Amino acid sequence: MRKRAPRGWTDFRYKDLRAWWSNPHYNRPGGVESGTPTAWAPQSKPVWFTGIAASPWMRLALRYGAIVLAVLLFLLSLRRSGERAGRLAERLETTEKANDVQRQMLEAAARRPRDRNELAERLREGRF
Repeated sequence: MRKRAPRGWTDFRYKDLRAWWSNPHYNRPGGVESGTPTAWAPQSKPVWFTGIAASPWMRLALRYGAIVLAVLLFLLSLRRSGERAGRLAERLETTEKANDVQRQMLEAAARRPRDRNELAERLREGRF
């Protein structure tokens, strides 16, 4: 039985995939290989490679592409929030105008003569 240290984030390395796929697998509780292999039979399942960008240049290109994408999305959200703020300012200005008209109508209604006599009096005095 071999004693192995537990894996850390810095221990990853290139693997001999053919040897890994062709040999029995052993559990390693606490970093120590158990004496009996697992029920997995060597070469019993196909191997699927999903890591396409394996070269350092591809990884670098993907990293910078992701950074550029993040910056573009940030700028787009800034532009949209600016447009939203502009629309909000226009809506506020329109609301203020409507409130102003309503206030003038209420003031005019409050100044309205109460009856015919008061109307006639205002017309005689020129206060209408």
